[in-house]
Amino acid sequence: MQLNITTDYALRALLFLSNQERTCNSQAIGEHVAVSGEYIRKILRMLKAAGMVSSDQGAFGGYKLAKPLSEISLMEVLQVTEDTVRITRRAEKARGADEDGPLLRFYADAQAWVDQSLSSITLQDIVDGTNNPFRIR
Repeated sequence: MQLNITTDYALRALLFLSNQERTCNSQAIGEHVAVSGEYIRKILRMLKAAGMVSSDQGAFGGYKLAKPLSEISLMEVLQVTEDTVRITRRAEKARGADEDGPLLRFYADAQAWVDQSLSSITLQDIVDGTNNPFRIR
């Protein structure tokens, strides 16, 4: 699985906003994550629709986190920015022959592990460097 660039920009924007004491306009956020104004506004609209950021209008308006990083899971961000979080399309529908049963069960178990892992990791965990099931010990 490879995350798309929109996911990277969204994560970087959220982490940037977590360090701001007041609202930030889209231009400042876009400059920080090195992305064009229209693209960052699209990402911010997606994050706002998902309840991760809020916005204020007016001369001093802008964007801010709608909830703390500790309440935003990595899975929530991926569900907004990725087309799918499935490890394989084959597991989406059990349409194989009976001999595919063990493989489909393996895919289902692997998907459940990925879903649980990504849902349990918050953006605060990423900042703190904790709760990383992917780190090889």
